[in-house]
Amino acid sequence: MPSDVMDKLKEVLLNDENPAEYFEMLRSTEQLRPWFAELKSLIGMRQRIQTFRKIRIIKQ
Repeated sequence: MPSDVMDKLKEVLLNDENPAEYFEMLRSTEQLRPWFAELKSLIGMRQRIQTFRKIRIIKQ
């Protein structure tokens, strides 16, 4: 993964109040698959709240 993509990911996960918006934008512009193909397969799966309380990256 290119460093600029990794830098943006770190910024979003560490600083954004709602990281899901970033991933939703990538999904809506068909950019999720090239960089985060493994996340595409998680769309629609339930997240355990106790595990992902602070960072919700995929809208349900």
